Amino acid sequence: MPTLSLGYLTAPVSIEAQVHAKPYELPQTLSIVGFAPTPVRMLPTVAKYILSVDASTGMAEKETLALLAQSLASSYAIIPLSQQHVGILLPVQQDLFSLQVAQIPTHVSRTSEIPSFDPEYLKHLPMQVLDLCQKRQMDELCMVARGIYKIAAVYGYWDLWLVLEGICTRFQINPQDLMSPHSRE
Repeated sequence: MPTLSLGYLTAPVSIEAQVHAKPYELPQTLSIVGFAPTPVRMLPTVAKYILSVDASTGMAEKETLALLAQSLASSYAIIPLSQQHVGILLPVQQDLFSLQVAQIPTHVSRTSEIPSFDPEYLKHLPMQVLDLCQKRQMDELCMVARGIYKIAAVYGYWDLWLVLEGICTRFQINPQDLMSPHSRE
């Protein structure tokens, strides 16, 4: 039985139904790392699950899942599953969620159409942006900014872009200038 996790809040869920394009086994913990306004449609679906509130779920956990379902009415949750897969969680009804397991590219080149959504890579980007802003390394900062923007555009994960904007603003760098065609690559 998987557990849905949002920060320190957890709730057990059960799998009501599943469809597999390729064999796939869910991890025990499904950790939500962010939210985005529109679901990703360009990545191939490996499996789809219908998750429901488990019968053993306590009242506090049921309230957490109900609040999660309400908050997902106009967005979806992102759940990194592995380096090759990302989960897209959407509400179906008050007590039901749809989890789409999408395959993400494993090798990403600078000219690749779809950027990687590797959590190990993503977690280091804010410190990299901070370091590049402090050292005023604009060429590298432009490359990193474009990569973050591409991740946001493809996956709908704008949190990193907002972090980049905050750091750049602190150093009086306009993040929009990093995206202009006249900025250095």
